[in-house]
Amino acid sequence: MNKKLIAIGITILFIIVGFSGCTEQETTLEDIIGQEDTTNNNRAELVSYTIKTYYDESGWEGYQYRGNGFIHDYDAVAGKYEITGTIKNIAGYKLSSIGIEARFYDKNHNFLCKKYGSVSNIANSYTEDFKITYKSMYDSDSKYFLNVDSVELEILA
Repeated sequence: MNKKLIAIGITILFIIVGFSGCTEQETTLEDIIGQEDTTNNNRAELVSYTIKTYYDESGWEGYQYRGNGFIHDYDAVAGKYEITGTIKNIAGYKLSSIGIEARFYDKNHNFLCKKYGSVSNIANSYTEDFKITYKSMYDSDSKYFLNVDSVELEILA
């Protein structure tokens, strides 16, 4: 009888210890990207990038180049920022995918929104060009477009 009680007690103890600290938690894409970035931050590097602003004054002529950087035109019908750049694979082996995250901020460095770009299948020591576009129309974050003052880029390799 005592052996059965001891066995049951040990079993219950193992179950309690095994499940202690386990909580259900929702994992988002941002959580995964953040984890991936902090553990693999030396697989690719940003070589260079430029920011160009385009505006469409009438809504039907198409975007016209306005200049480098973030230029605000409050009278234009539509606008877009294009970030183009180059990243280099420094992992020591071929990378199947590299993501680039652009975080946009206002003049007080308040976070506004994020946009993403990616490149695929980059051989070791090779470079690849990327493009990230942020449009003032037809975008869930379009309300922030005219407030953008700066951007930070992060490689998610």
